[in-house]
Amino acid sequence: MMLPVTSLLALPLTLLLIGLAFRVASLRIRNKVGLGVGSNKTLARAMAAHGNAMENIPIALILLALAELQSANIYFLSVLGIVFTIARAMNALGVSQHAGHSFGRFYGILLSWIVITTLAISNVWLNLIG
Repeated sequence: MMLPVTSLLALPLTLLLIGLAFRVASLRIRNKVGLGVGSNKTLARAMAAHGNAMENIPIALILLALAELQSANIYFLSVLGIVFTIARAMNALGVSQHAGHSFGRFYGILLSWIVITTLAISNVWLNLIG
């Protein structure tokens, strides 16, 4: 079975992950930091943004693929995927720019969690009725 929604959303999310990883690597090279962050707060924020994305993106893609395999409505999944992608970008920008509370950090993670929870519940629902 083809997974068009998951496949299409995997591209921007993968590019986001690669961009965040590249930023960490560039900061490590520029600041000559092999492990950890030293005293570099910019590197610490970059690592946090990358780590946060790595914690959330894989589970969202897995849940999205499972819902798609269970014939969930592609428009519903597309909306969730687009919201998730925007939320991850918001969170990455918020974490990268601010060590404390920010609009991007708060709403990025809130929307990400809402999408992940909605996908998890949808998968249970689809499993029960299908």
